[in-house]
Amino acid sequence: MRSANNWRPLFAIGDSLGYGETVRAAAVAIEAANFNPDVRVYEDLYLVFEQYREKGYWTNQQKQGLWTDDIVQALGEFEHGFWVSLTNQGLYDILYREMIYCRNVQKNFADGSPRKSKNGFYREQFKPVWCKLGIEAQQAQSSKIISLVGHKQGTGETPDAE
Repeated sequence: MRSANNWRPLFAIGDSLGYGETVRAAAVAIEAANFNPDVRVYEDLYLVFEQYREKGYWTNQQKQGLWTDDIVQALGEFEHGFWVSLTNQGLYDILYREMIYCRNVQKNFADGSPRKSKNGFYREQFKPVWCKLGIEAQQAQSSKIISLVGHKQGTGETPDAE
């Protein structure tokens, strides 16, 4: 996700100079050498939660949680194919390194069926890691915001310097 964005300007330059395929091959080779599954899984997990959010999977009152089975299936469906053979236990092992553990996630069904619970994860569990990796911007806490003295428009002077 993030690393692919870094290559776009290089692809454009390479294409304009007639070296498009060469630049792409070099990018693939460099990315393969720098592939870090621990970072990639969190990038892909972010995309999974975004896909479910965009589909309107959760109501406003509902915590944004997914069952482990649903997460593993969604990861396995990515085009790059890194997670095709991932199991629930494999996901648990990866997430354990960041001390993220499965929790009881309840699912409400739109058809009125009774609510069910299974092991899964809530979006909020991943936010610290996403922020640390730069995948998701960290929201400023209102208690940490400091008001600054304003300036008069166009003068550069503070309002009380009259």
